[in-house]
Amino acid sequence: MKLTLPELQALETEILKEVTEICQRNNIDYYLAYGSLLGAVRHQGPIPWDTDVDIAVPESQLPNFIKVVRAELSDKFYLNFYDLNKSYVNMYPRIGLKGYSTKLLHIDVYRIVGAPQEKKEQQEFKKKAKYLSYILQYKNLKEGYFAFNKISLKEKLVIYIRAFFMIFVPKKKLLRKIEDLCALYPFETSEITVNISGGYGEKEFISKKLYGQGAIAEFDGFTVKVPENYKEYLEHFYGDFMQLPPKKERQIKDFYHISKSKYFSKVN
Repeated sequence: MKLTLPELQALETEILKEVTEICQRNNIDYYLAYGSLLGAVRHQGPIPWDTDVDIAVPESQLPNFIKVVRAELSDKFYLNFYDLNKSYVNMYPRIGLKGYSTKLLHIDVYRIVGAPQEKKEQQEFKKKAKYLSYILQYKNLKEGYFAFNKISLKEKLVIYIRAFFMIFVPKKKLLRKIEDLCALYPFETSEITVNISGGYGEKEFISKKLYGQGAIAEFDGFTVKVPENYKEYLEHFYGDFMQLPPKKERQIKDFYHISKSKYFSKVN
């Protein structure tokens, strides 16, 4: 399926609207995060060149979030995660369009977990999370996000060799280690939190006070929950967040190709 960026964003915004309504009905905490929060504050909707939506859910709320969203989400969409999809490659859930891959068209549901306060321990924590993510990606090579059409034969060979050795890592043991790491520092009693899969390195370790009780913002005609101290959150990750990036960083494609997926009939 080929979609223009406005078409892709319209579907993801529709998913977000459903998810926010489900969370509101069931008193489940979530927060718009990263570029999607920036879009809400700066554009009152998606960033015009952004291709996905990011929300953050406290780890203590995640099991209920998954259960309730799967139960109440419309038949048009589905929640993809490794608890049911054994070929899933991420340590956090994604919500997408039923019948299609969540690789590109999705809402990322990032897991916000408690974290240690000491910098050295934070580095070790992030190192463990990165390593577990690495194993999960290579164990599920067929569903992995490797751009084989853009890399050399040598690079492909390295990927296949790494994937071969991951065969010997028991899947249940791997998933248990991921869950154990997420539960190591309970969110409710921690002062510092971290996105277990975040891509901003040490910046991912932030005070739980930034989330606080949450606030409300406008997003493309409906309201969403955002971190209480959202300006401080955005400054932490993006600096002068109201300043637009250079034009070269605002490029969009004519079409985005969304591949079909055999996995969708087992959920919802």
